[in-house]
Amino acid sequence: MQWFQDALFFAIQQQTITMPDANSNTISKSRQLQLKLAAREAERLRIGQDLHDAFGGNLTGASLLLAKIASQFPQATPEQAETLTQLRELLSDSKRKLQQVIYDLRPPELSNGLIPALKQLCEKWQSYTSLQCTLVLSQDEETGNSEEIFNLAIKAEQALALYRIAQEGLNNVARHAQASTARLELQQADGCISLKITDNGKAGSKKQNAGAGLSGIQERATALSGSLHYEAFAAGGHCLTVHLPLQAI
Repeated sequence: MQWFQDALFFAIQQQTITMPDANSNTISKSRQLQLKLAAREAERLRIGQDLHDAFGGNLTGASLLLAKIASQFPQATPEQAETLTQLRELLSDSKRKLQQVIYDLRPPELSNGLIPALKQLCEKWQSYTSLQCTLVLSQDEETGNSEEIFNLAIKAEQALALYRIAQEGLNNVARHAQASTARLELQQADGCISLKITDNGKAGSKKQNAGAGLSGIQERATALSGSLHYEAFAAGGHCLTVHLPLQAI
C-alpha cells in the first residue's frame, strides 16, 4: 500500500513541477492526461481511506451491539429471531459492499506487483459474478515473460494504468457483453507491453453500450503514449487490446 501511495505522490509531484501553467499550449496532451489521472487516483485513495475510517468502524460496532442485544433475548419469539437474523444479514452485506468499494478505489495488491494484482482481480470477479475469468502471460522467446521480468520492466504509472484498464474492461464485459468467460492476456515484446481482454459475448451486444468505459480506457492509454484497439466479431465475442511503450515515461 505504501508503494502505491508513493507512486501516486511521485507522479503528481513530477508533473506539477513540469507543468507550471496548465493552460500552456506547450503542454502535450499526454502530459495533461497524466496529471489528470494522477490527481484522480490521489482522490480515490482519499475517498477510500475516508470510507474505511468513517463507516468501517461503525459497521463493526453495530454488529457487536446487535450481538449484545441478541444475547439479552435468549427466549426470543420467532418474529424477534427473524428480525435479528435479517439485521445480521443486512450488516454483513453492507460490510461486504463497503469492502468491495474500498478495494476498487485503492487495490492493495498492486504493492506486490501487477501480475498478482491481476490474478486477484480475476478471482474477485469470479467470486462476485458468474463470469469465468483467466489471466495468461504470453511467452516471448527473448524475455520469457516471467512475473519477475514483467514487474521489473513496468513502471508504477503503467502498472496502475493496466490494472485500471483491466478493471474497466471486465466491468464492460460483465455489464454489456452477455458473456460467460473472459480472458486477460499480458505480453511484453518489441519494447511494448500489451493487455488483451477477450470474451465470448453475443454478437452486437457490447459496442453500443460500452462507450463510456472505452473512453476511459482510451484516456489512460493516451496518457502513457499508448494505443487502444477494440473489435466486435460478427460471430460473437469481443477483443480489446491496449499497447503501452515501456520507455514512454
